[in-house]
Amino acid sequence: MVKRNFFSHVTPDGKTPFDRIRRAGVRYGYAGETIALNVNAAAANAQLLRDPTHRAIMLDGRFRHVGIAAVAASQGEFFVADFTD
Repeated sequence: MVKRNFFSHVTPDGKTPFDRIRRAGVRYGYAGETIALNVNAAAANAQLLRDPTHRAIMLDGRFRHVGIAAVAASQGEFFVADFTD
């Protein structure tokens, strides 16, 4: 996201989180993603928990695995979490 200057679940060339998870070789039956751009991890987490959709993903008991990325940029810190069963 930082290198390509976008902030979205879908890349500029149309790849979804599910495409990226499969490309990484992860097999799953159920998956989800949260993304945040904020000043730090604590603020990003609070932001995600205030949003009903992101909160539901983060608290979904079907998820057993999570991959997390955090990258600092001039706009703030980018956080991505991909969840799978």
